[in-house]
Amino acid sequence: MCAIVRSPAHEHGSHERGLSRPSDGRLLAGVCASFARRYDVNLLVARLCGIARILVLTPLVYVAAWILMPKDATVAPAAASSA
Repeated sequence: MCAIVRSPAHEHGSHERGLSRPSDGRLLAGVCASFARRYDVNLLVARLCGIARILVLTPLVYVAAWILMPKDATVAPAAASSA
């Protein structure tokens, strides 16, 4: 979906082990900053890809749930009895 653009200078060194949320360079929780640092991509590109994924995947998940979830069993209303 998003092309990988390498950042010109990588100040954190190699992060081959895994993902961890940094305390610096984060906007909210540091998830995009973690991906940017781990895969050596520009932070802005990582954030734009994160936003694009949310905007694309959220409607797809909703539509999939709409199709896969069964409807409630409809119960006919009880006829009002005359007293």
